[in-house]
Amino acid sequence: MAKLSLIFALYIATLCVLRTDANIAAGENTPLFRDLCALVALADHQIVESHEAASAISQAQEILQLNMTISEDAWRLMFRKKADGTEWHEEMPARYSNHAEWKALWPAWLKSAKAAKDDESAKAVLKRFGGRELTPQQKKALWKRIQPIAARALAAITTLEELRKAEESEAAKQAQKTIQEAVYGEAKTSAETLTTGGTKLIKGSAKSNTGAACSGSGSTHPASTVVATLLCICSTSSDEQKACVNPSTPLTQWTDGQDGAVSKWDEFKKHCVVNSQATASGPEIPHRLAAIRESLKSSWGSAYLGAFRQTNCEGDQGNGICVQYTGYDAKTPTAFEAVDWVKNLTKTATALEQAEEAKKKSAIIGQQTKQEIEATKAEALIASLETEVQAEKIQPVGSQPPTSSLEKQLKAENECNAAGDDQKKCKDLEGKGCKYDASKTAGQKCTLDEEAKKAAQKAKEETEGKDGKTNTNTTGSNSFAIDRAPLLLAVLLF
Repeated sequence: MAKLSLIFALYIATLCVLRTDANIAAGENTPLFRDLCALVALADHQIVESHEAASAISQAQEILQLNMTISEDAWRLMFRKKADGTEWHEEMPARYSNHAEWKALWPAWLKSAKAAKDDESAKAVLKRFGGRELTPQQKKALWKRIQPIAARALAAITTLEELRKAEESEAAKQAQKTIQEAVYGEAKTSAETLTTGGTKLIKGSAKSNTGAACSGSGSTHPASTVVATLLCICSTSSDEQKACVNPSTPLTQWTDGQDGAVSKWDEFKKHCVVNSQATASGPEIPHRLAAIRESLKSSWGSAYLGAFRQTNCEGDQGNGICVQYTGYDAKTPTAFEAVDWVKNLTKTATALEQAEEAKKKSAIIGQQTKQEIEATKAEALIASLETEVQAEKIQPVGSQPPTSSLEKQLKAENECNAAGDDQKKCKDLEGKGCKYDASKTAGQKCTLDEEAKKAAQKAKEETEGKDGKTNTNTTGSNSFAIDRAPLLLAVLLF
């Protein structure tokens, strides 16, 4: 029994040796040909840019615009460089540096303040939420009611801005162009004429035969495109022309390398048919690349894609109808991974995958924000029906609730700032505590003097002392909203 097993093992080993020494058979590279053809087809696939995050941001901004519209005048005026709204503080002024948490929120607040800069703008905002005119008391009541909603809208915008970076990344925007260049070496489709001479399909110069066109390493590899790779694994300089396909009319030999690459592709592309609309580019690229990577075979310091027997990839059925990647190391496979078409398709696949994931997450937030808008409309209706409201004066999410003294200080500062760098106008406002300081930043030389600020601060402290406590729900953070309404949108996604 042992003797029979030994004889059988020797027989199998002999078959393997014979198979290795045998000429390359018809159809041996067909599976690889199909994977490469699928990548070629993606050059014709229309990739539509998505803007789901931007759309959801716009919806959330509507809530913040309403929040700003019904806020106290002193708060809204704080964002203006000039009282008439012709100039704005695009960045948080240094005088508010003691409110460190405001800096991150300033851009969103500023955008809302600009949207509610005048009565007509305010009416337009209110119209979107029911169209009712509200009394000052009703506005205060509504403002208080929507704070948890505004907090979630602000958190949603922060999350969506990050998602938009992935969804609208430059790599995602350029995906179609990158795919076409990876396939043809230039941004063209299958219907367009390729550059003559094969200089775009095959990298470098003097690649005058199959062996020269199909051997190299990394970023300098001549077979730098999907089409060039396909030609190397399907075309031969010998009699066997059926490594990939078996047409009724025999294919011609490829012996002139780069010069004949375009005409050779014209002969092959009629057999390279894949429905380019069948699959999305994002998942299709990594799927095909994985199959191609699995086809790689390494031997004596090189890797080979396609049928290889010995010596090189010169298109000979007794040696190799393949692509050779010299200096290949499985641990650091840059000889293959750094080839132009492989590297660029890999990066593009990652960008498209991230864009699709961001799109899905943004769509979820967008649906939730639509529900928040409907809830805000309901709150606006309730507020419009209230006739007597005892509403305390508080300010938007992420800041200290303004006491009357702080409101007065903000209003006084805005009046001073409105004078800009005009020393005469500033002097006329001295009775209101304004002082001209030439050392201040341009546009802010007229400012509230320190004595007036100290007086306002003292009044604030005295007010808090009478209350016996400081409202800690919002001190130094966004906790006013966070304590009452967790930031569900971000939590659901991350």
